Amino acid sequence: MIKFFRHIRQNLIMKNQTSKPASQTGRYFKYAIGEIILVVIGIMIALQINTWKEEQQLKKEERKILQNLAIDFKMRKNELFEFNEFTIKELNAIDQMLLQCNKPKLIYKAETLDSLLSFMGNSYSFNDSFQLLDLLFNTGKIDIIENEALKKDLLIWPWLVEEHLEETRTIQKIRIEKESTIWEQYISYADTFSYFNFRDYRYQIITNPNLKTDHFGLFNNRMFINNLISRRGTLLIMYNDRVKLIETADRILNNIEMDLK
Repeated sequence: MIKFFRHIRQNLIMKNQTSKPASQTGRYFKYAIGEIILVVIGIMIALQINTWKEEQQLKKEERKILQNLAIDFKMRKNELFEFNEFTIKELNAIDQMLLQCNKPKLIYKAETLDSLLSFMGNSYSFNDSFQLLDLLFNTGKIDIIENEALKKDLLIWPWLVEEHLEETRTIQKIRIEKESTIWEQYISYADTFSYFNFRDYRYQIITNPNLKTDHFGLFNNRMFINNLISRRGTLLIMYNDRVKLIETADRILNNIEMDLK
């Protein structure tokens, strides 16, 4: 390209020399100016090429980031769905148990009550570790993503997760500080956890025929009833927190899908 411009310039100089006399100094001056212009043009072209290459490299990196984010968020969305499905079952179990509370006699069979109690034995929690997202935040590579709506949802995701984990910690605190004492007093773990089933996982329980659950005493225990009510409220908050996370994950995945087209 520079050779092409130089050829045109030299032709113009030669034409100027044949049309009218020009001083030797004038010809050198024009030649020097032409060389400077050619160098400037060359630099501008080189910069444009480098800029284009950098933009293409950033687009490739952005695409790779989006592909990896899509994989991670699909997994997290599925996990959140799974937890909410189990939470619905646990809430239904609590509602049934509350019907039994403070009754003069048992209205459910012992096996049914053990099955309902087994839902409270699950200590599942959402996996909040997100190394890719942490990497994007810590390195500033989040700015590579051009979609502002997507970037906004990625930025609020950790805050939504923390909101959810706060309720998870509350449930764990209730279980450790209050429920465990009550359970040890009234419940046979062998009877209750024989009904436990989450992700096709079952406890390996050694049965003890001499240790039976005192269902009547348990469901008339004031602390147990209060814990059921407290747990139910916390589970509802956790459920709603997960719904927000699922909705945010949906928006993130939809934006990623559009950007990858």
